[in-house]
Amino acid sequence: MGVQYGGNLLLSAPAANDLQIRQYMYGHSLLRYLNDGLDIGPGLVSSWETNDDASEWTLHFREGLRWSDGEPWTTADIMFWWEDMVLDEDHTETPPDESKSGKGTLMKLTARRTTTPW
Repeated sequence: MGVQYGGNLLLSAPAANDLQIRQYMYGHSLLRYLNDGLDIGPGLVSSWETNDDASEWTLHFREGLRWSDGEPWTTADIMFWWEDMVLDEDHTETPPDESKSGKGTLMKLTARRTTTPW
C-alpha cells in the first residue's frame, strides 16, 4: 500500500495575529537550535557550510521532501516564500529576525539546483 497524501489540518490560535501562526506560516525550521541555543542542528537542511566570518551560508536541503499532497518540495518553494511572502510589503508578516544581521541588514537569498529531481 502506497503513501496517502493530503487531508485536513485544523489549527486553533487565540487571535489572528498570534505568534503561533508564525510557525504555521514559516513551517518547519531549516536549522534547529540545540542545547539552549548554543548549537544548531539539521532540520529541512541536511548539511551546511559558512564562510570564515559566517556572512554567507550554503544550505543543502534533504532530498525527497514532499508536501502533504505528495508533490515534490523544491528550492523554488523557498524562493516563493521569500520573494512573495516575506519581501512583499503588502503581506502582514515581517522578515524573521533570523534573516537579519546584527546591524539589521536583511539577508539576500538565492537558490540553485545541484541534483536531479526525485
